[in-house]
Amino acid sequence: MTEAVEVAISDAKNQNPTFEYGGETWEVRRKPPTLMLAELARAETGDAESLSLVAEFFDLVLGDQYFAFKKKVYADEEDKLIELFYQVMELALGRPTV
Repeated sequence: MTEAVEVAISDAKNQNPTFEYGGETWEVRRKPPTLMLAELARAETGDAESLSLVAEFFDLVLGDQYFAFKKKVYADEEDKLIELFYQVMELALGRPTV
């Protein structure tokens, strides 16, 4: 089953999608607004503004889980945040980002 189908099923059941990171399960509590998606689309890869948008994205979609999530990311030696960003974006929107 694709993530898009799983998200559609979760939406129908009124359940938030989840993802695993750092040995914990995190819940996508809010979908990003269209303006945030537009800002992300026009951002240049690797610049400071783009990276701050990624932080804003996780803060928005994770809600009160953000600070605990941030600690896990800081402790992650592999630094797979950008890969995780695309995965969570797909969960939040219910469709592939690429």
